[in-house]
Amino acid sequence: MVLLGLLTFGTTQRGRESTAWVGHTYEVLASLEAAQGRAVDAETGVRGFAATGVPRFLDPYASAEGDARRELQRLRRLTVDNPGQQRRLDTLEARLTRVFSHLDSAVALVRARAPAQMSAPEVTALFAGGKAEMDAVRVAVAAVGAEERRLLAARTAADRRLDELMGLAVFGETLAAAVCVLVVALLLAAAERAQERHAEAEHAARVEAEDAAERLQEQAIELEALNLELHEQAEALEARGAEAERAREEAESASRVKGQLLSTVSHELRTPLNAIGGYAELLELGLRGPLTDAQREDISRIRRANQHLTGLVTDLLNFARLESGQVAFERADVALATVVDDLEALLAPQLAAKGLAFVHHACAPAPPAPPWVVRADAEKLRQLLLNLLTNAIKFTEPGGQVMLVCESDADAGVVRLVVRDTGRGIEAEHLARIFEPFVQVDRHRTPASQQGVGLGLAISRDLARGMDGDLTAESTPGQGSTFTLTLPAATPMD
Repeated sequence: MVLLGLLTFGTTQRGRESTAWVGHTYEVLASLEAAQGRAVDAETGVRGFAATGVPRFLDPYASAEGDARRELQRLRRLTVDNPGQQRRLDTLEARLTRVFSHLDSAVALVRARAPAQMSAPEVTALFAGGKAEMDAVRVAVAAVGAEERRLLAARTAADRRLDELMGLAVFGETLAAAVCVLVVALLLAAAERAQERHAEAEHAARVEAEDAAERLQEQAIELEALNLELHEQAEALEARGAEAERAREEAESASRVKGQLLSTVSHELRTPLNAIGGYAELLELGLRGPLTDAQREDISRIRRANQHLTGLVTDLLNFARLESGQVAFERADVALATVVDDLEALLAPQLAAKGLAFVHHACAPAPPAPPWVVRADAEKLRQLLLNLLTNAIKFTEPGGQVMLVCESDADAGVVRLVVRDTGRGIEAEHLARIFEPFVQVDRHRTPASQQGVGLGLAISRDLARGMDGDLTAESTPGQGSTFTLTLPAATPMD
C-alpha cells in the first residue's frame, strides 16, 4: 500500500508537470507567432508607405521591432534551461535584425525621395532582397516551434509509460491483498474446526449452549467480512472519485489553453485580412490607376476570398468565446414572423442564384390568432437560423427546396423551428458527429469556396442551449436533412 501511495503521488506530480509543459509549449508557440507577426506587419506597413507615400502606413512599423524583441526576451526566459533553443533564438534574433535593418533602409530611401511617389516596379525592386530575409525568419521560427513540439511529445510518451507502471503496481497490490485475505480465511477456518472438535469432547449438557455460541461466532465472522468488503469498496470509490476530479481539472485546463490559442490566432489573422481587404478596395476605387474588366474581376475574387476568410476567423472567435463562457445572452420576447421576414430578405440573392424555392409557413398565424413569440436573444436567434438556412442552401442542388416550419407544443411550453432541405443528406454514421467542433462531413464533395472550419453547427447548438433550448438533426441520404431548433415559448401557443 505504501508503494501504491508513492506511485500515485508520483503520477499526480507528473500529471501536473505535464499540464504545465503543455501550457509552456503553447506560450512559446504564441510568442513565436507574435514575433513573426510583428515583422510581417512592419513589412506590410513599409510596402504601403512606399506605394502610397501615406505616413499612417508606418504605424505598425514604428512599434514592430520593439514588440518583436520583447517577444524574443520572453522566449529566452521560457527556454532558459534549453541551450539548443537558445542557439536557435540567437539565429532568429539575427535574422529579425536583418529584416528590420532592411526595412529601416527602405523607409529612409522612400523618405529621401519624397514627395515623389515610387512606381510599382520600384517598390517590387526595393523589397526583392527582403523576401529572402523574411523567409529565413520563418525557417528560424519553424525550427524553434518544431523543437518545442518534439519536447512535448517526448514528455507525453514518458507520462504514458509512468501510467502503465502505475497500473501494474495497482494489480500487484490487489493480488497481494487477495492472498492475505485468503490466508486469514484459511486460518479462521482451521481455528473454527479445532474449536468444534474441542466442543464435541465436552459434556453433553453444554452441547446446545456451544452450538448457539458457534452460530453467533459465524455471524460475527460474516459481519466482519462484510465490513471489510464495504471498507475496501469505499476506498476504491474514493480513489476513483479523486481520479475523476483530476481528469476533470486537466480537461478544463486544456480547454482554457485551447480557447486562448483560438482567440489569439483569430485576432492575429484579422490584421493581415483587414490589410488585404483595404488594398483591394483601394485598387477597386481606381486609386492606383484605371482597371481593365479582367482586373476588376480578379479584385472581386480577392474580396470574396477575403470575406470568406473573415467569416472563418469570426467563427473561431465565436467558438472560443462560447467555450470560455464569455458570451452574454440578452433574452427577450421575440416575434418569429419578424425574424423570418428579415431572413427571407437576406437569403433572397443566394436562393435566386441556385434557383431554389424557399417555403415558410405557420410562423405568422392568421388574425385574430396572436403572433408566435419565443423567449430568446433576438440577434443570436437570427444568427442561428441564418446559419441553418445557409447550410441548407449550400447543400441543396439547383431546383430544390428549402423549408422553414414553425410548430408549437403547448404542453411542453416550447416552439420548434424546423429547417428542411432536399439536399444530398447525411449518412447515419456521421449524423452523431456533425455537432462536434471542427467536424466536416463529405468535405471532398464540397467546393473549396464553400468550405469552412467545421464550427457552424457546434456554435449553433451552443447558442440554442445558451437560450435554454436545443438543436437536433435527422437526415435520409439522397432525400435531405431536417434540423429542429427548440426554444421556450414566451406566451401560451394555440
